[in-house]
Amino acid sequence: MKTDDTERGNPVNKGRRGFLKNSPCLQVSPSPCLRLWLPGYHTPSLNRTAGKHWAKVRRMRLETADALYEALRYTKEPKEWIPKAAQVLSQILFKVPLETRRGKKPDKPEVPAYLRIERVACVLLDEENFKGGTKGLTDLLRYAFPTVLLDDGPGYVVMEHVQTKCAKRCEEGTWVELRLG
Repeated sequence: MKTDDTERGNPVNKGRRGFLKNSPCLQVSPSPCLRLWLPGYHTPSLNRTAGKHWAKVRRMRLETADALYEALRYTKEPKEWIPKAAQVLSQILFKVPLETRRGKKPDKPEVPAYLRIERVACVLLDEENFKGGTKGLTDLLRYAFPTVLLDDGPGYVVMEHVQTKCAKRCEEGTWVELRLG
């Protein structure tokens, strides 16, 4: 009797990184999904950002905003999220002060948003340095997508941090996947 690959537990019709082909995101829920590739940018180590002068940290965050802005220019899905996010990121890049929420946190959503950050690099970081280094990117995503990421605290977002080793420096970058709960 012949068994197919699904019975043996092997992935079927999977593309690079284990995602289903012809799909912009994981097939977990039918909610809108945004998947961005930030080529050449990988999240810095917490060791690089902790204890640095505020101006150096600001420059690193501006590099992150620039990479995110460039990635938004070339994405296709979902269209309704992109204009507001591009506007906010351009304000950050031009150093225009943002209107931020002050005071009470928004009510927790019924289902939290999902954020997955995958760092593709030649050298892998230890877990704490990697997770701590994604804070700048997470904050920028919170400002750029305020209707999706209401807050970055527990109950508002489920975060997944993944590192993948690549062979060449030209393959380095960061995948960001943002999905409504």
